[in-house]
Amino acid sequence: MTPSANSYNVVQIKPEGYVHASAFDEIAEGVAAGIRELGHNVGQSFNAFDPNCINIVLGAHLLQPDTIDLLPANTVIYNFEQLHKEGWFMSSGYRAFMERFQVWDYSAHNLDFLTGFDLNHAPRLVELGYSDALKRIPRADLQDIDVLFYGSTNERRLKVLQDLQSAGLNVQLLQGVYGAQRDAFIARAKVVLNMHFYDTKIFELARVSYLLANEKAVLSEYHPGTHMDAALKQALCLAPYDGLVDACLELVRDDTKRRAFEQAGFDAFSQMKQADYLKPVLH
Repeated sequence: MTPSANSYNVVQIKPEGYVHASAFDEIAEGVAAGIRELGHNVGQSFNAFDPNCINIVLGAHLLQPDTIDLLPANTVIYNFEQLHKEGWFMSSGYRAFMERFQVWDYSAHNLDFLTGFDLNHAPRLVELGYSDALKRIPRADLQDIDVLFYGSTNERRLKVLQDLQSAGLNVQLLQGVYGAQRDAFIARAKVVLNMHFYDTKIFELARVSYLLANEKAVLSEYHPGTHMDAALKQALCLAPYDGLVDACLELVRDDTKRRAFEQAGFDAFSQMKQADYLKPVLH
């Protein structure tokens, strides 16, 4: 059966027992909501491809290489991984998926990296944007967590967290916590910290977008070479790696400044509509 031109399926790849695949949950919801806002039929699934739809895959790097021939020919790989020449992408099976199928990418920097690869389809920039479906975390009456960080750790990230603790702040580190349980911690946090894992200097909008949609004060690592939307650059609290601790201390202690960043971040991001970014690539 020929896929319906107006039918889409947002597929999350969730290997059994791999909790971190849930990191894409809110992105999948926002993308599906954006497609729906444009008047298209859209469903969501886990690990299930609908042959009667255009399947938009999140987390395709978690697919086993030998499944590549099982995917419908019109599958779309929506990439949120940071791509660089020293990265795992160069030798992984994920590269084969991206070379065969249509690629959407949230980062213009990633698209530049893909130039020169033997891709069957020209990759498309489809940035992450706002949908009302993402705004759902109520403000906690008591914000007893000074700084929240969630995600993988390495030496550079742990050093900042340890320095913040040494400065007397209540720092909460979450790993493998998603959904409503993580949202409860977000509500209790004065500041959510975003730090680079790699030195690619790509702004981690995939990590930050959900926070901005819920009016959270985000302190994000930023360097002059960091690739970032100009509107967000003006609306977020930004600091270089060496300045993160001081900036965090100031933001935690200054309620007025923190509230201003909460509002500015939401105002900027809520103008970046997911539906607007999707419209040029939907049929």
